[in-house]
Amino acid sequence: MAEHLNMGYDQPREVLIRMKSTDYTMLHDWFGEHYEKVSEAVIDGKRFDTVKIISSPEMLVHWAMQYGAAVEILDHEIRERIRDELKKMQEKYNGEF
Repeated sequence: MAEHLNMGYDQPREVLIRMKSTDYTMLHDWFGEHYEKVSEAVIDGKRFDTVKIISSPEMLVHWAMQYGAAVEILDHEIRERIRDELKKMQEKYNGEF
């Protein structure tokens, strides 16, 4: 499940994410024990951890959009795909329906 998040079937790979050091419940809900903390930092007085997961890049785009306020994807390719999806959403929701 962790590698094929929401039934994604592209090739799972290692991806780094940044999150508050207090938000492991959300990470554990999705990835179980399949993650590894690789570093920690203090940014603007708040503690953040960098965590390695192995998962589907395609599905991480949608997962990150769902949890965008809580996580930051640190993979350039996936970040670009997130930006593309956000642009599409902005176009769709940029006016009245």
